[in-house]
Amino acid sequence: MIPGYADDKYYRSQILTASRGRLLVMTYDGGLRFLRLAAEAMEKKDYEAQHTNISKAQNILLELLSSLDHSVNPELASGLDRIYRYLYDRLVHANVSDDIGAVKEAQTLMSQLRDTWAEADEALSGAEQPTAVLSAQG
Repeated sequence: MIPGYADDKYYRSQILTASRGRLLVMTYDGGLRFLRLAAEAMEKKDYEAQHTNISKAQNILLELLSSLDHSVNPELASGLDRIYRYLYDRLVHANVSDDIGAVKEAQTLMSQLRDTWAEADEALSGAEQPTAVLSAQG
């Protein structure tokens, strides 16, 4: 058997069967993982790994931005839009200025968002899940 294949198969199954809320939490988990790896790289002065992981976190933020559906709940979507853009800008600053504080700030904010969505998803599990602010593509 190919190493990691079973894990990949399990992970793929998790994604295909997850609720929209769970997928969102998994997306935040990925962003948080890349931010953690970026901070570790910054501490080691590994600029290539720093850039790679910050870029991956930025790509996740762009995906979160593109999945917002402003027609469902304009106020919530607008607030999340501002937060995601702020986080993206902080990560640009972190990468250009080697500012680990900006990465830590992004970790804190993203962790709070992740926990909020996890609580909402848990509260809604078993009940019909509303559309929230995620578009059908997200």
